[in-house]
Amino acid sequence: MATRLDQSLWRPMHTRIAIALGIGWMLDAFEVQIIGSVIPGIQVEFSLDSVQSVWINVVWFGGIAIGAMLFGWLADRVGRKRLFVATLLLYSIAAIVTAAAPTYEIFIVFRFITALGVGGEYSAVTSAIAEFMPARNRGRSNGLVMTFWALGGILASVVSIVIISTLGLTWRYTLLFGVVSAAYGLLARRLIPESPRWLASRGRLDEADAVVEGITGIRSAHGFVDPSGQASGRARLRELWTNYRGRLLFGMALDFSEAAGYYGLFTAMSILVFSQATGAVPISDAALPYYFLVANVGALIGGIVVSFALDAIGRKPTVTFSYALAAASMIGCAAAAATG
Repeated sequence: MATRLDQSLWRPMHTRIAIALGIGWMLDAFEVQIIGSVIPGIQVEFSLDSVQSVWINVVWFGGIAIGAMLFGWLADRVGRKRLFVATLLLYSIAAIVTAAAPTYEIFIVFRFITALGVGGEYSAVTSAIAEFMPARNRGRSNGLVMTFWALGGILASVVSIVIISTLGLTWRYTLLFGVVSAAYGLLARRLIPESPRWLASRGRLDEADAVVEGITGIRSAHGFVDPSGQASGRARLRELWTNYRGRLLFGMALDFSEAAGYYGLFTAMSILVFSQATGAVPISDAALPYYFLVANVGALIGGIVVSFALDAIGRKPTVTFSYALAAASMIGCAAAAATG
């Protein structure tokens, strides 16, 4: 039964899946944050004004939103595992092509395609965590997988420091890191099983049962039975809106607030705050990656602490404290920027 996934003890298979998802999440973070560290070089090479620079972010966020919706829809039709691998390959190959873009317009097109793939990864990773991890460990495992995002940010900063500050190469070489993502995409298909619920929805009950048994080590005499039923995606959305509207809206508000603060720090700051030409706190291009490095070390420590707090003291106090601390910190950053 599908409840075996919820009731299972933690096993090595859970660790393998969590690490595999975490590495994919880390590579997503690298693609998101690498632009913040190298955007000064892009501005210079393409002779961008402030409006064109902002459009790099606008196109990126639009691509992520479309990719999340598009690939979330496709995941119900072709399977979670295929989409996880496909989106990895899509954004890594697009990132490699972006590194060779001869003009600003071509750069924007392939940056958008990269964002489509990263958006698809968002839905693939979070849904896999919710499905595969035992209920008693879900908060901690979710939090720990999410900390791989900070590792991706640290990696982006280190790559920028080595390639730009140390070796004196251009921003194009940093985007070639997409080769690593592409190679991992080919490996990931061996590390992550297909969704048993998706297999069951296609009538492949024996395969679904084998996946659940392989993950949990628990055999069922009844095979795979999904207690959530076979309702359509539209019916489940209707149930969510009808019965859990308050939680849904609250979750959306939390996610919006987190994303606004996060991208305010890691994306807009590189253009509006730290730009040598127009920023409130002008710093050299070579120094910019160090600011992102410090911020991501903080994100890594905070993420680990929250991962354990979620299951130890509960969601509500953990979320309340962490969001309040983040809000106070953002006000402090704004005040510091205002002083120059």
